[in-house]
Amino acid sequence: MLHLLPLLAGTGSAWWVLPVILGFFILLVGAIILVKRHVKAFKNEEKPKSKEEIAQEELDRLLVPIEEQPEEKPEEEEEKPEEPEEK
Repeated sequence: MLHLLPLLAGTGSAWWVLPVILGFFILLVGAIILVKRHVKAFKNEEKPKSKEEIAQEELDRLLVPIEEQPEEKPEEEEEKPEEPEEK
């Protein structure tokens, strides 16, 4: 391996830089995938939801419950001020 060092370090022979960087990132991604699959702390415990659950959540999000409006009182009752009781 050491006899290849002068070939790699020569001027104009930077062709090896790109494959080395690419190989590094490929190994990095592979390590991350393996860690996520086999290390319990990084596993995703969330189960996929069924289509019905997704549809229900969307309906709950979109459909806001309408508050019931109080029944309108006749105008006479609204305009009538309360009279004090006489003793």
